[in-house]
Amino acid sequence: MNGPVVLAIPRTHTFEVVTSAARLAEIAPAWRALWQRAGGLVFQHPDWIAAWWRTTPQQERRALRIGLAWNGDRLDGVIALATFRRSGIRILEWAAKDHSDYGDALVAPGSDPRAVSRLWQYVFDQGGFDLIYLNRLLPDAGVHALLEPAHGKALRPNHRTEISYRVAGSWQRGAEWFETLSKKGRQNYRRGRKFMEE
Repeated sequence: MNGPVVLAIPRTHTFEVVTSAARLAEIAPAWRALWQRAGGLVFQHPDWIAAWWRTTPQQERRALRIGLAWNGDRLDGVIALATFRRSGIRILEWAAKDHSDYGDALVAPGSDPRAVSRLWQYVFDQGGFDLIYLNRLLPDAGVHALLEPAHGKALRPNHRTEISYRVAGSWQRGAEWFETLSKKGRQNYRRGRKFMEE
């Protein structure tokens, strides 16, 4: 019996680490396209990272370490990192960490589930840092894969208690969320806002 055969040819990725503002500007259009496809957080947008880099204090103590995964000419993955030198130690952390609620890798939908691990491995192998501190992760963050023991360069979780006041839901606008509050909840909000305006 004969039938159609579909060959699954694995995608091949090339990896890169961005270390300059000039290269960051060059890859911004591809990063924006990935951000749109992946439905990324505002903190993962290239303009957010570029604005932080242009205005960050003590830039002489910092270095960009943005990992990219290319599939031909298309960008399929970004992990926006930077180093900060403290007491002679280069700490790898999220780029714009102090101005972002959450950090995570940005990966194209339908990509290989191991893409984050492979991109991380490449960034790790390139070096340029002494210590890694990646915090502020959402429960469904893609970089949680790096905590798995099967991963070659697994990270050790640091359990730090923080309270998140993130409002999540199916609302398209804040006004829609506001209308779901009870009458008393809306009145309390308006009363508090009026008090703050005075």
